[in-house]
Amino acid sequence: MSARLAILALGLRERTRLIGWLSLSIVLLVAYVLAAWPWVRDDDSMAEALEDLPEFLQALMDLDTELYMTAAGYLDGQLLGMLLPVVLIVVAIGMGASQVAGREEAGTMEVLLGAPVSRASMALQCMGALVVLLAILTGVAAVSLVVGNLVLDMGIGIGPLLAASMMAGLLGLYYGMLALAIGALTGRSGMARGLAAVVAVASYLGTTLSRLVEQLEWIRSISAYHRYLDARTIFDGLQAAAVAQLLVPIVVLAAVALWGLGRRDLGTP
Repeated sequence: MSARLAILALGLRERTRLIGWLSLSIVLLVAYVLAAWPWVRDDDSMAEALEDLPEFLQALMDLDTELYMTAAGYLDGQLLGMLLPVVLIVVAIGMGASQVAGREEAGTMEVLLGAPVSRASMALQCMGALVVLLAILTGVAAVSLVVGNLVLDMGIGIGPLLAASMMAGLLGLYYGMLALAIGALTGRSGMARGLAAVVAVASYLGTTLSRLVEQLEWIRSISAYHRYLDARTIFDGLQAAAVAQLLVPIVVLAAVALWGLGRRDLGTP
């Protein structure tokens, strides 16, 4: 491995087992959700039960009964709307916080910066490790969805499944990069995890409650979670505007991380 990518490789090598267990967990999660689809599809009482839910619950869940009873609607409601993004967000925040701030707290930052590598290069490699980790997990989710779709003959196009998985990965990357940026600015991994988690939870709750409370609709304009849901990728496919709405903030956070690490006094060049 080239010395220029040694830190990136180290970040992944430290998590080899974790990547394996997470990949298995995602496969099992997808299999669990897909296994219930034939029952949902063939049970006429399911649609009636959903229609009988109170209106405020239907609004809170953003539930469209007719759409939910389709294969794409079921996947969107049961997996892509919350479960898969939550898994990726939690993993991304944990890794993002540990990549810079975690190393600093562990006392290994000085060793890495003592090697012939600049702070900018180190930060970029830490970001690269985060991107690769999420790419692997997103790829596992995508393959699992495609295989399950074919086995169960759900009739969803491969393109929308791949696109929906990619958007979930981008959402995870947004929060992971937020944690990395906070860690680069403060050098505190606990603060990075905590603040990024608070932002993620607030984004989810704000998006959900804004369906019921008109005064909270402004939250949608700043909520990454809303931008993710609003893309409706499993139905409409990948759209450049939807990707940009997540990708641009990710790039901005990466720039903040580079600036933050560069300005702090770490006792190294």
